[in-house]
Amino acid sequence: MQLISLINSNDASSIKASPKHAMMERFRQAPISLALSGLALVLFAIPALGSHLEFHFNDACWLDVTQNLDQHHHSLPSLVGLQNVLRVFGCNWLHWSANHLFWDTLMFFAISSLCERLSRTAFLGTTITSALLIPPMVMITTPELVSYRGLSGIDTALFALLATTWLLTEIHRQQWIRSLVFLGLLLGMAAKIAYELTAQHTLFVSDTSFTPVPLAHLAGAVIGSIGAVLTNRKDR
Repeated sequence: MQLISLINSNDASSIKASPKHAMMERFRQAPISLALSGLALVLFAIPALGSHLEFHFNDACWLDVTQNLDQHHHSLPSLVGLQNVLRVFGCNWLHWSANHLFWDTLMFFAISSLCERLSRTAFLGTTITSALLIPPMVMITTPELVSYRGLSGIDTALFALLATTWLLTEIHRQQWIRSLVFLGLLLGMAAKIAYELTAQHTLFVSDTSFTPVPLAHLAGAVIGSIGAVLTNRKDR
């Protein structure tokens, strides 16, 4: 009887400990996601650090490719030098408010940890590509803005990467019901972006301290989807 009680006690302890163990295991399997999420928190907590990564559109070097290359004009950006590259990359981890930080970082870690566990190469490729391409795209299409901040564009890219990868995998397996589920996720993302482009404000973050840029979400969705297709073709 004592042995049975001891076994039951150990089982209960393992059951109680399992959620904590699962959480620690998730952190262990996604160290880059955890580090990048922590970076956003640190930069928000210490504004002096974030100021070095602020990417002001007016500070970029512009080249008018339609005229002589020696003449400067507000047309296309020529982002030269390591400092500008770091600013373009790093500004994605800066945020305008605590509300902005909360939603962006929460979504980033939730999605990026899944992507990293699925394929670290695809995760890093999508993250780096979207981080380097989205700010210049925003700068070109909305030159009236002063600067760009936020992880939402990268969040959307990683969501598109994940959902498209799952969709292509289930189609390959001929699992049509699951395929419809992941197709529904992609259609939901598309509907969200279409709403934001029409309404000119974000669906989840209600904050008047910054100007929303739905185009960043559209760019992220395209980058993530292309990344998933390229990864799927490579794996076949």
